Amino acid sequence: MRARRLFIIFISMFMGILFATLLLKSNCLAFDVKPYTKIGGMELIEKDISEGHKAFFLLGVDVSKQFVSYEATFTAEGFMMGEAVDEDPELLHNGFRVGAQSKLLNEGSLEPFIAANYEQWNRDANGKYPGSFTSLDFVDVVFGFSFEKEHMYSRIAGIYPVWSSEFNGELGFEAGLGIKLGNVRIGYSYKMIAFSDLTSNFSGAEISFEF
Repeated sequence: MRARRLFIIFISMFMGILFATLLLKSNCLAFDVKPYTKIGGMELIEKDISEGHKAFFLLGVDVSKQFVSYEATFTAEGFMMGEAVDEDPELLHNGFRVGAQSKLLNEGSLEPFIAANYEQWNRDANGKYPGSFTSLDFVDVVFGFSFEKEHMYSRIAGIYPVWSSEFNGELGFEAGLGIKLGNVRIGYSYKMIAFSDLTSNFSGAEISFEF
């Protein structure tokens, strides 16, 4: 039942993204619309304990507009996890993120950016410690640098949750590196989301495709 519900949600998201893309392009608005999908493998380490590995599928869209010296981007994406390689119900089942980013343009060099996001994670409770969440909502601020060349990309940033439904936020970190082959990106990423009573570390390889 849960898998069927998630399938319906993702089909609805895909149709919504497709409709929005066609609408924006048909009106010749000066927006760059990039729907994308991403698949990969992820390991979750929580409270210094590895909770296992899972495959994931992500569907999203970036809507951006360039100005003279900076670019503003709105992002909406949702993800769902596949079957666990090792049977760990503590791994995330699904979630979504919406956010906005402003980036100073400096082609071929480091480009500083700042972003704000709202995220939701859903899973079974982690029975290894008390107070584990089943659904976590939070708002974070992300600030750092990105770098892109013709065939490679990288990103490094700090992450600070300014509000959470469960915990107080602490400073976290993310980094990513990969190669670009046309509309395909192949890379590796690491992300640490830190709260006062919980630190979640995500890492893994991923392949993304821009439509």
